[in-house]
Amino acid sequence: MALGSCRKVDADISSTSVLNASANRTAMDEYIEREVTSPYNIQIYYRYTESEIGRNWVTSPANEYNSLQFVNVLKYLFLEPYTEVMGVDFVRRFTPQAFVLTGLLAYNPPPSNSNTRASTVNGVKIIFMNINSFDFPSLKQYYHTLDSLKTVLETDTSVQAEYDQWKTWLDGQNSTYLERLKDVYLRTMYHEAAHTFHQRVEPTTDFDKITSLDYRQADWISGWTREGKKSIEYGFITNYASQEPHEDFAELFGNYVILSADEWEAKLVSADVIPAGRTRSGRSIIEEKIRIIKDYMLTTWGLDMDKLRAQLHARYPNFARQDFTTMTSSTTQQ
Repeated sequence: MALGSCRKVDADISSTSVLNASANRTAMDEYIEREVTSPYNIQIYYRYTESEIGRNWVTSPANEYNSLQFVNVLKYLFLEPYTEVMGVDFVRRFTPQAFVLTGLLAYNPPPSNSNTRASTVNGVKIIFMNINSFDFPSLKQYYHTLDSLKTVLETDTSVQAEYDQWKTWLDGQNSTYLERLKDVYLRTMYHEAAHTFHQRVEPTTDFDKITSLDYRQADWISGWTREGKKSIEYGFITNYASQEPHEDFAELFGNYVILSADEWEAKLVSADVIPAGRTRSGRSIIEEKIRIIKDYMLTTWGLDMDKLRAQLHARYPNFARQDFTTMTSSTTQQ
């Protein structure tokens, strides 16, 4: 499976507004316009639209049931955290303009014979594949049981073991949900949003210089494996980050924001190696890069990455409590 690289901006989404009138509007259409398109100027194509997908892949339409879950997760873990920290106007400026949803993994015909999970258009449009598997059933009924046991526990300690069992199971289910989301969807959202910043104002060239001799361009896919090296030990948070400086910037931004403190530290621990012939560990390089990015985001755009990260992570523990299958109005728009 592959995550497609960023591509040139399409002319059909380069206009200022994505609001378009259409006939035969459904409740889903009205919901998307009210909750996403109108406040944030973001279009979501959940019906099969060949002009938005192209003919490079063999794929299928997305189910409305799964598409609705995607819209609600997009709100809960991306749009609303950004809005809480920076306000709606900021989100309108610095997020992709369109999300295109397809049902199955996109099949790449021979000679590739591979599947694509997501593809992006230079920070402006994201195509998410396999939406028909985007399913996060609410566990709120089980949390109700947990909450009831917690209340009983205040006066009756005999239910402690039962409470602990429920909590352990629910924490595990919630973590599984989040791992699935981070793997492609959430990481891609924040990665592509990061591109909208440097496309307007470039960060200091000091960032580019740190690992200027180690960027691999197209060879990022197999070069590290072929040479028996680990990109993270050379200061790249992922192999993809070693393609070129802009992807390095976006990968660091996206990973730092979505990963928990423990997950981020685990990355740094694995990078804490000084490769043969080098004088710095991957950890020290990554830490220097993230300091530059944080300073750039704060001084240039007024965005405190740690506040955004905290706002996002505050929602993680309650993710599985949410019901993403209903059309519920947002309460965070400002």
